[in-house]
Amino acid sequence: MIKNILNLCLLILTLFSAKAQNQRTKNNSVFIELLGAAGHYSINYDKSLPIQNNFGIRMGIGFSPSLIGGHSSPRFPIQVKVYKKFKKHTWETGLAFTPYLSDNPHIGFSEKLKDPTLALFAQLGYKRSILKDKYYWGVGLTPLLFDEKDWEVYPWATLRFGYQF
Repeated sequence: MIKNILNLCLLILTLFSAKAQNQRTKNNSVFIELLGAAGHYSINYDKSLPIQNNFGIRMGIGFSPSLIGGHSSPRFPIQVKVYKKFKKHTWETGLAFTPYLSDNPHIGFSEKLKDPTLALFAQLGYKRSILKDKYYWGVGLTPLLFDEKDWEVYPWATLRFGYQF
């Protein structure tokens, strides 16, 4: 009798656990960004911090070796965005701060580390969840606002492919 009650309790817990996992919001994502805040391409991770049901803040960091003119210029885009989700569609806007090292071939690596450069990008994007909300694709406008200690507006865009978990 006790064994049957324990088995029933275990079955009920298993059912509730499976249901809770299906309803869980996917707050983490890993994505590849073509163009965008890293310049050419990057691999990124971001985390959503929901404020209300389908509204929140998303923060993330990425990495790109970004080869420019045959010289390596590592970039680390740091993105902060607010988002609004409508079923499988998400709109987001924010800023990306991208520190990177100079691509000047006449400066040694240790000198580049002493004086990193910062680029600032605005972001306005759309993404669509696909394949049972596990994956997504997205597009966005990411104009460059500031680079090399100078304010300038340079039109730029992005294309994203990611996995949500």
